[in-house]
Amino acid sequence: MLKVDRSSVPTPVNLENLTEEQKSHLIDYNKISHNVYGHNNVKSALKKLYGDKCYICECKVGDSYDVEHFLPKKHFLHLAYTWSNLHKACTQCNLAKESNPFLVKDITDSKKVIDILLLDPSAISYNIYDYISSDINGKVILKSIGTDPSIKEKAQVTAEYLNGELKKSKNTPFQHAINVFLERKDRILSFERTLVTFSPEVKENAIKINSTLTSYCAQQNDSLKQLDIETYNFLTNIEMLYLNKDAEYCSFIRNCTINSLSLTYESILAVIAKLRTIYSIS
Repeated sequence: MLKVDRSSVPTPVNLENLTEEQKSHLIDYNKISHNVYGHNNVKSALKKLYGDKCYICECKVGDSYDVEHFLPKKHFLHLAYTWSNLHKACTQCNLAKESNPFLVKDITDSKKVIDILLLDPSAISYNIYDYISSDINGKVILKSIGTDPSIKEKAQVTAEYLNGELKKSKNTPFQHAINVFLERKDRILSFERTLVTFSPEVKENAIKINSTLTSYCAQQNDSLKQLDIETYNFLTNIEMLYLNKDAEYCSFIRNCTINSLSLTYESILAVIAKLRTIYSIS
């Protein structure tokens, strides 16, 4: 699950300027209109926020996806046209989170849903990376930085779902989650295989540049300069293919770079920027 900054994308104009008729929809579930929350303005904003990926599982969705309500519109009518409640989801994840394992119900009324057991990657009240991370096999693991009990519960269910461990019922798994987990493992293996195609010298050079980033200068020796250019090409290649926000399962692969390269994703970006600057690479 990739953390995103919703404030980086303006609220869709049509949601900021609801008509009186559209406002009246918010008290009658049968009037909630996909033409409003699924408007092209909303879809364009969601593409800027999530690219072409499901916000839950990070699988590629292309043009086939649901404009999804984090807090279900059936139970939270007043949020049906609220930008902060709208996400881009594959149909399988959207359907999954409407099932009982994700729903928090009022103890006095079992039909009333009061919350959802899922982390929101665009939340401003908490950082999802304080609660979850992933290992080198693409399995979601829990972190202990975050201490809010209610968010920890959401993290637990989120992890179980993304790991293919959550059950719809006693003996029925969410098959999509299992399939995505296997695809994620294959994607990480592909990343590791790509790393093998580059020489140890190139990877060691990337680590060296990162350790002297502020003072690192363009090399005058031709062979050392060539090594820097090869390092730049190596890092930009893996960033483009595996690490940028539009790459499938990128949040999981970013967590593998420390183990594989001894560099964080942020360090990789910094080294790329440094080499681009000192060698005037366009």
